[in-house]
Amino acid sequence: MEDTNINPSVPPAYSPPENSQAPPRAPREPTIHLYELRDSKSRPWAVLKVASNAASSAQLPHVYEGESIVGSVNLDLEKGVQIKSISITVSGAIITTNNSVHTFVCITKELWSTAFGDPAAPPMTTGSPFKGKIQGQLSWPFSISLPAEVDISFQRSTRPFKLPASFYARGARVTVHYRINVAIIRGRFQTDYKSAQSIGENCT
Repeated sequence: MEDTNINPSVPPAYSPPENSQAPPRAPREPTIHLYELRDSKSRPWAVLKVASNAASSAQLPHVYEGESIVGSVNLDLEKGVQIKSISITVSGAIITTNNSVHTFVCITKELWSTAFGDPAAPPMTTGSPFKGKIQGQLSWPFSISLPAEVDISFQRSTRPFKLPASFYARGARVTVHYRINVAIIRGRFQTDYKSAQSIGENCT
């Protein structure tokens, strides 16, 4: 279990000022960010797609306050593969100069598991647990909403803070980092697949 007690000498520089508001933004088409897992032939067989407000897909995905993190996990399997579950996790953490990690939000959403039944069956179809192998092209969309406030331990007490924005500066005593992780869990004695990517929350 991670230590959630922040050093009292570290000020809450990551906390936005009271009554702060995100600047107005002109609507535009979302930017799609692609993160791939490739097989031995360098063929992408699993792709994490994340939609964001970033100006370019070369940038980190940008998510503003009050918006959801939206995307999908897509598989393209030439051969049958045994998979137990697929999940997506969004987490945010404060990292101090002594490399202490204080996770203040962690949301996991299970997109599919064998208990859900055949992943190739039509939506809303009920059935027995799936016992076969997954093959072909499949997609699982997701939408994850982050809380407006989080409880953070500071100076021997726990207080609610507005969800902090991503923050990194050379020489800073604290940084605020967000990540999105996809986990593809396979059978016993088989290799699981995991991919972790950085995202920018409350970007301006």
